[in-house]
Amino acid sequence: MYRVSQNLGTNTVLVTGASGFIGRHTLIHLAKMGFEIIATSREKLVDKDLPQVRWIKADLLDPRSIRELVKEANATHLLHLAWYAEPGKYWSHPSNIDWLSASLDLVRSFAEAGGQRVAFAGTCAEYDWHSGICRETSTLLKPDSLYGASKLSLFKSWQLLQKHFGISGAWCRIFFQYGPYERESRLIPYVTNQLLKGAVANVSAGNLTRNMMHVDDLANALTTILSSSHEGPINVASKRTVTIREVLLRLATIIDRPELVNFGAIQYRDNDVTRLVADTHRLTEELNFQEKWDIDDGLRSVVDWWDNQNKRL
Repeated sequence: MYRVSQNLGTNTVLVTGASGFIGRHTLIHLAKMGFEIIATSREKLVDKDLPQVRWIKADLLDPRSIRELVKEANATHLLHLAWYAEPGKYWSHPSNIDWLSASLDLVRSFAEAGGQRVAFAGTCAEYDWHSGICRETSTLLKPDSLYGASKLSLFKSWQLLQKHFGISGAWCRIFFQYGPYERESRLIPYVTNQLLKGAVANVSAGNLTRNMMHVDDLANALTTILSSSHEGPINVASKRTVTIREVLLRLATIIDRPELVNFGAIQYRDNDVTRLVADTHRLTEELNFQEKWDIDDGLRSVVDWWDNQNKRL
């Protein structure tokens, strides 16, 4: 129905948001799959660990820059991860509208240039969070944030563009992730750094159930989806669920400072529903995707990474 090459040795992928938390991890897996990789950033970058990645400086909020980027990349595949993601601000920031518009310009330019397949970074925030378990085919799509609404608008527009251009694509609804390179203000890096320096970490009661996926597994899942022929929305999440309290207790045990985690010191946010988990049937059964990281090894990787970062200061 849609055209997509399965001979990855001849394919070039354009990765937006490649220098971000998730993006930098995808480059490793894309290289393993044999893609020629073109990565975008606002600044000209060079990755010494991945010399085969060609970086192009581009401003995706500038339509002319998008057209020039797509022409220069001449890519068969597009992995679109870039979006406004400032912690604490992105849920309601007006920049979401800018990124919706820019993303539509990007995918249109890519399709018109002969691109074959797209994988988008969607979000669990597109779902009605009061549903508890989120299933791609049956759960109500009812975002309560500008971020979720903008992503959902892109998804709906993409569905119509896909029919018009006859291009293959998947919509990856990403749930909760953690791992090296995550921003310091996020929950797990915050608690990790507080405990490493012997300081109290003030957190909520933590009685919230989530899927927590190591970012390396997430990156592997995204590249697996991109290189497949699967269409439509796919939840990208760990098949294991865990409470935030359990995660933080495991983290504190690894660092050997459980007494420093101050549960209940912070109130839940308005949208912190008790149970928000993904049905991962499409990912694990249809795509046969298996996670590499268990929660303890994943948390150890976080502790080791931050410990090394702090020693460099």
